[in-house]
Amino acid sequence: MSQVLSHKIRIEANNKFKTYCRKAFGCSRKAYNWGLAEYKKELEKYKEAMSLYRKELGRYEEAPLQFSQVPEKPRLPSVLDLKKRFNSIKAKDFPYMYEVTKYASQQPFIFLGKALNRYYDAKKKKIGKVGFPVFKKRSETSGSFYLGGDQVELQRFKTCSGAEKKSGKLFLRIPNFGWVKLTEELRFSGHVNNVTISQDGDEFFASFSISVQEESIEKKPAPKNTGVGIDLGLDAAITLSDGIKIYAPKPLKKNINKIKALQRKLSRKQHPKTKDDQTKFSKSYMRLLRKIKKLHTKISHLRKDFINKAASVIARNYRYVVLENLSVTGMMSNHRLARSLADVSFGRLKTAIVNKVQMNDGKIIEADRFYPSSKTCCKCGAVKKELKLSDRIYRCDSCGNEIDRDEQASINLLNLIKKSGVANAVRSPELRSILADFNKNQLANLAMKA
Repeated sequence: MSQVLSHKIRIEANNKFKTYCRKAFGCSRKAYNWGLAEYKKELEKYKEAMSLYRKELGRYEEAPLQFSQVPEKPRLPSVLDLKKRFNSIKAKDFPYMYEVTKYASQQPFIFLGKALNRYYDAKKKKIGKVGFPVFKKRSETSGSFYLGGDQVELQRFKTCSGAEKKSGKLFLRIPNFGWVKLTEELRFSGHVNNVTISQDGDEFFASFSISVQEESIEKKPAPKNTGVGIDLGLDAAITLSDGIKIYAPKPLKKNINKIKALQRKLSRKQHPKTKDDQTKFSKSYMRLLRKIKKLHTKISHLRKDFINKAASVIARNYRYVVLENLSVTGMMSNHRLARSLADVSFGRLKTAIVNKVQMNDGKIIEADRFYPSSKTCCKCGAVKKELKLSDRIYRCDSCGNEIDRDEQASINLLNLIKKSGVANAVRSPELRSILADFNKNQLANLAMKA
């Protein structure tokens, strides 16, 4: 049985490669926007044709003998039809698209089709807030294009210039360009399905999608019968039932004043104030914009680093993990908490823990969304319904138990392992070894308490 894994690697990009990427980004954006514009035109025609069809069908049902045939129902062209139409005019109208990979102008139609399907599925099921696809805008600091598996070629001992062989480095071949050097090895061995080349600020990345046989994945299962309940929060990002608290770095909170100052400075630079304004962006505006983007990239990297390290430590030390079924979307609707929630990245943190635990042959148990883990006394089981979010210490009126509310929630979650029937008994691993693992990953200095 195979499993699809991904690995994102930074590319050592020179100016020539950056120019190629911007061409490919532009072609990808142009193809997507062209397809969306054509679809909107066809959609308007389809609505008008359907209105006429319903009238004709009504007349036909009233007097069928007056018609030689049944009115034909109009058909809305599919995204595949639009792709064929685009390919037929590409050589004449968009010859520059042949300067980059063929997927730069083909794959956007697949993405457009998926975006439309998501919109119509959500509309049909009446779930979520999935909007109609919008046009992609040009950006100096971001963009991406796709490479199909048939064009992916990895090689060693080659250089972009074709110079003398180098040892130990992995290179990726880019169609119509040449070889680019990757900064690290591929973590998984298997069939490369596709690669996405993307820009994030001043850096360029190759994201590999790889089909890997499960038996070839190196697993390091946690000790048997080790279990933990995990409560995710804003004060402490992760509270373990072992009594350990892990605090997130919260990089946005630390840099928010700097970002605000840079954005105020940016607004005073020369740039178009409205959509129809023909004023050009000044060089100082673009320079400052790249600086802001670089800061946002740094914030994103700090978040990802914390999430991956914390999830890896949990996966290495616990076989059974109990989590709450949190509604992150619902929580984000609270405008007072939204920024703090985004800074901790609840959704990504939970996803990372689930993925890494399952990859290590661990088991995830998810508590019911409305299970009162914080309001239930971990000693006597009494439920304190009037407990407020501002009450950080839980004081039980029945047995007098006094405990940190997050720690109590994690203990109650751990107790669900026995109720779920997954394991009859669980134990906590040696606390010293877990703390050593956190220290090794530089997480202990984040005000961790035990």
